[in-house]
Amino acid sequence: MPAVDPPPTLSFVVIAYNAAGLIRSTLDHLLVAVERADWHGLEVVVVDDGSTDDTVAIVEEIAATTETVIRVHRQPNQGRLAASRAGTELAHGTLVSFIGERVLMHPDSLRNLRSLLVEHPEARVWNCHIEIPRERNPQAQFWYVLTFLGWRRYLARPRLVSFGQDDFDYYPKGTGGFVCPRELLLEAYGQLVSLYDDEKSASDDTTLIRWIAARERIWMAPDYAADYLSRSGFRDFARHSFHRGTFILDSYLHPGTRLFAPLIAYFVLSPLALLAVLKKPRLLLAAPAAWLAAALGFRRMGVSSRDVRGFSLLAPVFAVVFSAGMWRGLWGLARAKVSVSLAARARGHHSDRPSGREPGL
Repeated sequence: MPAVDPPPTLSFVVIAYNAAGLIRSTLDHLLVAVERADWHGLEVVVVDDGSTDDTVAIVEEIAATTETVIRVHRQPNQGRLAASRAGTELAHGTLVSFIGERVLMHPDSLRNLRSLLVEHPEARVWNCHIEIPRERNPQAQFWYVLTFLGWRRYLARPRLVSFGQDDFDYYPKGTGGFVCPRELLLEAYGQLVSLYDDEKSASDDTTLIRWIAARERIWMAPDYAADYLSRSGFRDFARHSFHRGTFILDSYLHPGTRLFAPLIAYFVLSPLALLAVLKKPRLLLAAPAAWLAAALGFRRMGVSSRDVRGFSLLAPVFAVVFSAGMWRGLWGLARAKVSVSLAARARGHHSDRPSGREPGL
């Protein structure tokens, strides 16, 4: 493999919150990939977002036993967006890559990334190819089917691709393994405006990456890959689904996005559908037939029967909890709008007050 001249430095920002049960495996996989890459100038910045377990102690233990630089930044719990921003500001590398505690880098992923950077010098922004191990895990099967349906333009035939603002919503993206020049990321954070007044409810990936895609094409290839470990407990699945329902508004409730019109239609039509079902419960009898038709459609798209079964098992729970998260998000948007309006009115009222001094005095 030809050497990169000069080799770009790369900082991994690992975001962790109460990740004592996961962080050791996350860092072990990452360090194996670092060792195989033979890529000097790599560092790991672990941002502990207010953990109350042994996450920091485990990271410090690992840091003491490896030659790779591992630094720990501790902060009060502020959410993933604030944590990823803090990690980017602390990073020393010219490139920054985000790793969540559920992301396990493949052993040769960084060696392959380095080769891709050599072969495609015009490509500075990379999205990681994420695979979801799903054997005997209905939750993993559910999330796999959901992502496959949304992004099958790539997932049905993984290959070297790039996408920009125009086709942004048709390709997978996320901060797990996302690689970007640090200066461009900092500029993106400076421009990022959430629909919510509480940053913990803000999107930490789609909105940020969409802004970047409007300026540079985003590349991805199956050679630069990682596994994503899905949650396995029912309570974790419900909690995660609820949060995703809130986050989706911040990511897509913007004119011009792929889901803007469907989201508006959902908020208009879902109350009407609920009223219709309450008035005529027999309408629910059509649900099994509709679901069977959908399952057959999934199979024709190439989804395995095993994954369809896992998806079918959890889809009703997801629909209810995700919808609750969306309505919670809408309430948050309304509250933020009222807050902005009141603040603007207060500023206007303050500017109208007399200064208490006569002109010229």
